Amino acid sequence: SDTESPDVVHRSAPVNPSAVTAKPQRKPAGATESPVPARTGTAMAQAPLQPAFGGNSLVSARDARAVVAGSSRHQLKWKGQLLYFATAEELEMFSANPQRYWPMLDGDCALKLLQSNRRVQGDLEHAALFRGRVWVFSTAEEMREFVAAPADVADEVQALLEQ
Repeated sequence: SDTESPDVVHRSAPVNPSAVTAKPQRKPAGATESPVPARTGTAMAQAPLQPAFGGNSLVSARDARAVVAGSSRHQLKWKGQLLYFATAEELEMFSANPQRYWPMLDGDCALKLLQSNRRVQGDLEHAALFRGRVWVFSTAEEMREFVAAPADVADEVQALLEQ
C-alpha cells in the first residue's frame, strides 16, 4: 500500500479527504485490447487556437496548488496547445522546465481513460499533484476518486501506457 498523498489544486478551500465518496469500478489495467486512443474533438485547422486549461496557469496549479487565470500577455504554444500564464515570471519558469509543469496524459482525465478508454481533456479546477506531477480530471468526483487511491490510478495508467 502506497502511503503517498496527493495535494489538491483548488480555487478556494481544499477538498476534505473524509468527503471522498465510494470508488466507481474501473476496468482492470489489462481489460482493454485497444491501445490508448487519440484525443477526440480536436479543433479544425482554421479555427483560432483557444487557450488550454481554460486559460488558467499550469505554473500556479503546480507550485501554488491554486487555479489562477493566465493572461494573453504571457502566452506560449507547447505541444500544440496555447498556454496562458499569470505573470512573465511564470512563463519563464515554464519555458525553463516544461516537464515540471506539464500534466500527466497531456492534461487528459486519467479516470475517463481507464473507465471508458477515451481521452477527454481535464480541467484545472479538478486537479491534484501526485509524485511531483499534475493530474487533471474532468469532474470533481473523478478527482476525489483519484485522491482516495492515487497510487492505484497512477499504476493503472502506467500499465495502460506501456501496452
